[in-house]
Amino acid sequence: LESSIAKSFVFYILLFSSFVALISTSIQLFYEYKRDINAIQRTADQIEKSHKSTISQALWAYDSLILESQLEGINNLPGVLYACIKKNNKVLKEIGIRNLPQKAALYEYPLSHTAEKKEHQIGSLVVRINLSEVYEHLWDRVLLILITQTLKTFFVSLFILFLFYFLIGHFYNLFSYLVVCLY
Repeated sequence: LESSIAKSFVFYILLFSSFVALISTSIQLFYEYKRDINAIQRTADQIEKSHKSTISQALWAYDSLILESQLEGINNLPGVLYACIKKNNKVLKEIGIRNLPQKAALYEYPLSHTAEKKEHQIGSLVVRINLSEVYEHLWDRVLLILITQTLKTFFVSLFILFLFYFLIGHFYNLFSYLVVCLY
């Protein structure tokens, strides 16, 4: 590190490696965020495909046991904080805690039933899915990724420094030997 060339070389390697580490960390976190959001969307899609029609039929017949069973099934899905069935803006059945301070995605599914070739709007299913876990997972990953990227950057820079010193040192010794031999 005595040579100013070596210092500049190491500085620029560290600078460039840090820049690449930040960019790669950002890209990796973006894809992990998208994956977690897609998992929440899959849960919402599953609710719509698996529960909506059964709840509509049970609400039309006002079968309280099936409504409660369906709400329990929804509440057992990953990340679901709250689910309720509303009719005329009144909550008929609910499960979970309605007003949690956590960040959540809110999904509302209109419930309808077809009778005598006419579709009747009979209410809605409202579901809150937790987003706090997504953000907590990202923060945990930020620390892990940044630490591993920083360590990788440090060791690669150290390797390049030794490689530079080894190669330049040998060239310098070879050049010095040739200069001495020529005189």
